Amino acid sequence: MTQHEANKRGTLGKKAGGARPPESEVEIDPSEYGYPRLPTDADESDHDDSTELVDGGATVGGEEKSPTATVRLDRSALLHVDRSLVVVNKPSGVLAAPGRGGHAQLSELVRGAAGWGTHEPLRLVHRLDRGASGVMLYARTVEAQRALVADFMERRIEKVYHALVSGFVVEDGEVKLALKFDKRQNRMTIARSGGKPAHTLFRILERVAGNTLLECRPVTGRTHQIRVHMAAIGHPLTVDTMYGGGQSVLLSHYKADYRPSGRHPERPLISRLTLHARRIEFRHPESGEPVVFEAPLPRDLAAAVRQLGRVRSVEKRAR
Repeated sequence: MTQHEANKRGTLGKKAGGARPPESEVEIDPSEYGYPRLPTDADESDHDDSTELVDGGATVGGEEKSPTATVRLDRSALLHVDRSLVVVNKPSGVLAAPGRGGHAQLSELVRGAAGWGTHEPLRLVHRLDRGASGVMLYARTVEAQRALVADFMERRIEKVYHALVSGFVVEDGEVKLALKFDKRQNRMTIARSGGKPAHTLFRILERVAGNTLLECRPVTGRTHQIRVHMAAIGHPLTVDTMYGGGQSVLLSHYKADYRPSGRHPERPLISRLTLHARRIEFRHPESGEPVVFEAPLPRDLAAAVRQLGRVRSVEKRAR
């Protein structure tokens, strides 16, 4: 779909089975994609019906992991802990919600990192795609969960994402295109009729060798909203096979004088979903005071952007 077509159909604004792992680590199983239903569709990656969405292979640190690989969550990933909520910097490759078959998931890593027992309540209020990384909230009480879910549904929670997308985005803008779930394709699509209204703002942060790092602000919170909207305007996430992106980022695709090693195959700069939840702002469910939590760009994504930026610099000097 071209940018012109997106303008015609919506609005592209301008300027706008064995032993379970220890609690501090989690097994990654690329075959498990199930999400339980939540009483809200108020997050960029929420799954607001019972249909399963395949998100692709599990990755950590930019690399694909086998079903037996493990991920440990350092205590520093707990951005905030109090009696009402926990804010965590979710690593890529970990399920945000329980999967089928009782496999371990993010809440178990959080309990392990915090030194809590298995029965410490961590109540889900929103989700991130397994391949995505970044800021995520858990409520520790029923009252906090109700308050946060209500805030998500009423769009009182502001979220900021960083996304590496394919191609050079020309200018800042917005996308207003309704979304719906396509059962035949088993994914979200742009709705030609009906669907749920969806609105995403985006701003250019940096252009690097054939890609653009964007700041995205989902005004609404539909399933895979940023991913579908960016693909709709011709700039899918750089790594996102479900919506038109690639499987990985290879330096050889962008660097004309790249020289491969004769002994080893080229190692991708990154091979996981290039989406990171950078910031979240909301009112604390107990105190009512405004709070802001941020997760810096993770090393894998930051390194990919840095390496692509160097290619651009070399090309400029060569002209």
